[in-house]
Amino acid sequence: MNSAYMIYQAERTMTAAEQRAADRRNGELAAYVAGVWHSLTAPLRSRRDQRGHQPGWRITGPCPASAGPGTRLCGPASPRCD
Repeated sequence: MNSAYMIYQAERTMTAAEQRAADRRNGELAAYVAGVWHSLTAPLRSRRDQRGHQPGWRITGPCPASAGPGTRLCGPASPRCD
C-alpha cells in the first residue's frame, strides 16, 4: 500500500467535475439505501395499516403541573395542552 499517495489524494482539492461526480455517486448510494430500507419496511407498514394505525402519536391524560399553558406535549396530530 502506498500511503504517501493516499495522503496526497486526501490533501489535494478536487476539481468541480470530480466534486460533481462524487456528489452524483453519493446521491445514487443514498437512493439505493433508501430503496432497500423502503422495501425492508414495507411488510411492517402494511401490517400497521391493516390495524388502522393513524399517523402521529398522542400522550393521553391531563397536562402535568410543570407544563405551562400552550406547551406542546403531544405529537403533530394532537391539540395543544392548554
